[in-house]
Amino acid sequence: MAAVQHNGIKVFLRIKPTKRPSGFIHVDDEEPERLEFEIPQDVASGYVSNTRSNYKFRFNGIIGESAKQEDVFDRVARDAALNSLEGFNATVFAYGQTGSGKTFTIT
Repeated sequence: MAAVQHNGIKVFLRIKPTKRPSGFIHVDDEEPERLEFEIPQDVASGYVSNTRSNYKFRFNGIIGESAKQEDVFDRVARDAALNSLEGFNATVFAYGQTGSGKTFTIT
């Protein structure tokens, strides 16, 4: 079996399904690895201490709310798992707020 060896850190975002979406999050159709938060000023004024209401982030990939666990594994962890079977170090690290779905995503 040939090692995959995609060196470097990759960052993926998994959007957790929610019963009440805020509508503030938008994935760019032209650049599907870019996410934008557009928070209206009337909402932002109660939570943010500055006037900025638009935030843009870029990831190696964004995994949507409808993604299955197999899709997540294929996009995020398959290369790491294959490399580790070939004897290379590999890490899959989940980071996020308590209750955001880290354990669900990893298992």
